[in-house]
Amino acid sequence: MFIDEGSTSSETSSKESELLLPDVEARVLGNEVLIEIHCEKENGTENEILNHLENFHLCVNGSSALPFGSSTVGITIVAQMGDAYNMTVNELVKNLRQVLIESHALQ
Repeated sequence: MFIDEGSTSSETSSKESELLLPDVEARVLGNEVLIEIHCEKENGTENEILNHLENFHLCVNGSSALPFGSSTVGITIVAQMGDAYNMTVNELVKNLRQVLIESHALQ
């Protein structure tokens, strides 16, 4: 398991929390990946992530996005590794975090 540091305690203010976003975690079990993301709420974020997962040779089995507070969203994704999948969990987390940062910069 690889967790991208950026978690916040319950005592952290919302302004400080926003500076630590996006927070990306991934766990692997067999050929399945559980991905949890907390990021700023923006139109098209979930679709962008799902498209990139396909480019990484991950087949999404299910996903959900739930608002968390007024400006963030929690996204949970379960995906299956395709035959061409060749990333470590660490690489997957870093790539997803970069996608979210670049997407936010374009908004």
